[in-house]
Amino acid sequence: MARVPDKNTLHEAAGWWTRLRDPSDIAEATEHWLEWTKEDELNLVAFEYIAELANRLGTLGDITRQQWASEFARRPTPWRRCIK
Repeated sequence: MARVPDKNTLHEAAGWWTRLRDPSDIAEATEHWLEWTKEDELNLVAFEYIAELANRLGTLGDITRQQWASEFARRPTPWRRCIK
């Protein structure tokens, strides 16, 4: 059975996908990204998944993309006070 990336790995992959699009940091980012992909085979699997998702989202119209983002964007967790 194939292993699948966990939520944290997907989140890291999304961060790399974003960072690799910053032209001011591309050389250093690429070097570190390559190291990251070699750390675990699931890192590259997660990155490819995020890249494919980004490509699909890029084909959506503006209104659909905004609706999708508002539905699935991570909402901030409300602050809870610890009571002892």
